[in-house]
Amino acid sequence: MVRTFHDYVHERFRAQGLKGRELLKATEDVGKPALELLEPSVLHYHRWAYRRANREDLLRHLAEEATAPTAIPGEEQATVLFVDLVSFTPLAATMGDQAAAEVLRRFSAACARQRRPARGQGG
Repeated sequence: MVRTFHDYVHERFRAQGLKGRELLKATEDVGKPALELLEPSVLHYHRWAYRRANREDLLRHLAEEATAPTAIPGEEQATVLFVDLVSFTPLAATMGDQAAAEVLRRFSAACARQRRPARGQGG
């Protein structure tokens, strides 16, 4: 957040020739109202993530009945899959962004249908 503000606000003021107190005032005139808008959003998403983490924790406890917890607290087993769609870049350039995004959405949905939970663990 700080880096983005610096790059897109502060540095643009500097590029316009602002310096010293003038630069500080212009930056604060934009920064303070932006922060007042941003802070409630950050709090909202933090609370949303916190509730989601609590639900996931509950599901872990429910899954322990089917799968014993690991010997090391916090240790998890996971499978990660990377997919390289051959020639996707030229395909996207030819089809356009919207059509390429639709291809990815359909591919992702097809993969999700084939996913199988591991040892009683949810998806």
